[in-house]
Formats: sequence, structure tokens, C-alpha cells
Amino acid sequence: MAKITQQYETIFIVNPTLNEDEINASVAKFKELIESSATIDQFDVWGKRRLAYPIQDLNEGHYVLVRFTSPPDFPKELDRVYNITDSIMRSIIVTVEENRYTRLAKEKEAQRAAEAAARALARETEREAQEQAADVDDTADTSDTTVADAVASVVDTTDAFDSDDANDASGASDADDAGESLPPEDNGDATDLEQDGE
Repeated sequence: MAKITQQYETIFIVNPTLNEDEINASVAKFKELIESSATIDQFDVWGKRRLAYPIQDLNEGHYVLVRFTSPPDFPKELDRVYNITDSIMRSIIVTVEENRYTRLAKEKEAQRAAEAAARALARETEREAQEQAADVDDTADTSDTTVADAVASVVDTTDAFDSDDANDASGASDADDAGESLPPEDNGDATDLEQDGE
């Protein structure tokens, strides 16, 4: 079973008439006590500040703020130790509950994070679309070149065939023209017969 924890905040005021070492020893004592039974989320030493009203005829105190997460029974023990420690002038421990402002701040932060994620996704999608369009353009250029080369080679081949046919046809007509103007072939047999008859 999960251990139940709650977030708490405590402020304690150390007597400022103590010397610096005694003040630091008191602060360290309570920090160690809280760390032994809780998880410290925030630890701020505010230092010497003016009190709202005099306590033990003193107008100033050494303030320390601690936010911690602990089981529900620990704050009672911490309060007991505060009350029996002479160097502590006043202390308070409160449960940190999510108030309206904290909730709104968290919701606003979550909304900002979601918007940032959406913008990042849109940029990534746009970049991928541009890359795909560039790839398609490159492919189209390559295929256009290939088609153009194929068409040019077909045209060249067709021209070559046409010129060969034209040469063949013109060669045949040249031969026909030449045959009409040429004397008949001298047939050696016919000449021999004429000579035999004489």
C-alpha cells in the first residue's frame, strides 16, 4: 500500500539575540530533523526581519521558511520540538492545499506547454512536408530528364530510319534512272551466236 503524504509549509523564527553560530546551529538542527522524516521541497533562510509586533520584547527575528512533504503524523512531532526549543520564538506549520490561484497557474502553465508542443509538432510536420516536396521535385526533375532523353533518342532513331529509307528509295530511283540511260548489257552469248552465224 502506498504511503500517504501531504505537502506542508513551516516558518520558524529564531531569536536574533543569539550569536551567528547559535542561530546557524538552530537552523541546521531543524533542517536535519525535517530531512530525517520528510522530503524538503524548498528551504529558504530569510534572515533577520522586522516582526509585525514585539515578541519577548524583541522587534526582529531570524526567519526560516521550509516546504516539505511528509506523512501526516510528522508535523505534530515537529511542532512539539519547536515548542521545547528555547531558541525558537514562534513557529507555524500549515498544510499546503491547492488554492484557486495555484490551480489556475498550473492550468495556464499546462496550456502553454500544450501550445508549445503543438507549435513544435506543426513546425516538424511542415519541415517534413517541405522535405517530401523537395524529394518529389528532385524525382520529377530526374524523371523529366529521363523522359526527355527517351523522347530525344526515339526521335533520333526515327530520323535515322527515315533517312535510311529515303536513301534506299532515292538509290532505287537513281538506279532506275540509270538503267534507262544505260545501254543494254552486253550479253556475251548473243554476240557469240552472231559470230557463229557468219
